[in-house]
Amino acid sequence: MAFPIATGASEDSRYWFHDVKGKYSVKDGYKLDIGFYKPPTHSSVVQSKKWWKFLWSMSVPSKVRIFWWRALSNIIPTQANLMAHHVPVSVSCQFCHHHMDSTCHALFWCPVSKRSWKDSVFMTTLKLLHYSDLIEIFLRMKDVLLKIDFETFVMRTWAVWHARTRLLHDRSLKSDRLDVDGVDQRRLEVGAAVNEATDNYSIGGTVRDHEGHILIAFGRKISKPLSVVHGELVAIREGLRVIQEQDFNIHEITTDSLLAVQAVTNPAEDFSYIGAIALDINRLLLGQHKITLRHIRRSENVVAHKLASFALSSQSPFVWGHENFPFWLVDLVMNDLTIS
Repeated sequence: MAFPIATGASEDSRYWFHDVKGKYSVKDGYKLDIGFYKPPTHSSVVQSKKWWKFLWSMSVPSKVRIFWWRALSNIIPTQANLMAHHVPVSVSCQFCHHHMDSTCHALFWCPVSKRSWKDSVFMTTLKLLHYSDLIEIFLRMKDVLLKIDFETFVMRTWAVWHARTRLLHDRSLKSDRLDVDGVDQRRLEVGAAVNEATDNYSIGGTVRDHEGHILIAFGRKISKPLSVVHGELVAIREGLRVIQEQDFNIHEITTDSLLAVQAVTNPAEDFSYIGAIALDINRLLLGQHKITLRHIRRSENVVAHKLASFALSSQSPFVWGHENFPFWLVDLVMNDLTIS
């Protein structure tokens, strides 16, 4: 198949490769500068790879990273994206019927989506980015927010999309506000273990998201505790130190030691070793948002105890992110989620 070449005489003109009409804009220059495109120059290709590597390394569930990859690639099924892929639909938003249902409109400016952002800490910055595209919003939020706040923004955007999609397919649901509450809730769960034969002691734990998926897992050996509750308190303290080092924000701590919960939540004038470590924990909690401490059954704390048991035989302390969980931990978590 051959493409005909124009026969009339005409002058050559400049054509911008990254625009369907060949027009260059300042916005395109910004995208090129940050490495969003993949031009042939080696340095820009390296920059682009770093950018996408950051996207895939975010400490959020894999489904959220996949959603953002799809959103930034303009392949989530908004009306505008569907039409761009030759699906015969109207480009108008199916809620407001006034604006084109673009990716940004669906996530931020559609009336039902906007209500979910209205009272959030992100709205002030979003208003300044009203006429920006998604890549600009993503990068701007990354620049101005703390890591824990940026990950909350990323999670909330994913939740808005899925809540809006549910509403779109089930109009019996209330449309005054999308249900995205709790999407940024994270829980620290801890446990302790002992090998009586070798007289070794260890602690372990996880940070989980609102659906129970693990974001990080950790474990380490500890000096011999003076009692069982002492060991559980050490597990709580070390878990708080891990989340500080990893720059995580949590809303709840769970342990299967009721005595440990009572020691921390009822700080009476206890001058024993229990009171001392409980005081350490409360000092660490001062640097966090409001955190609740909750007692759970041992059967609900299996993963934390398995990590503590693994730490007994580990040569060194470990902190694993989602990208390097061992297979046995993945299987354990999937079984734990199935049971719960």
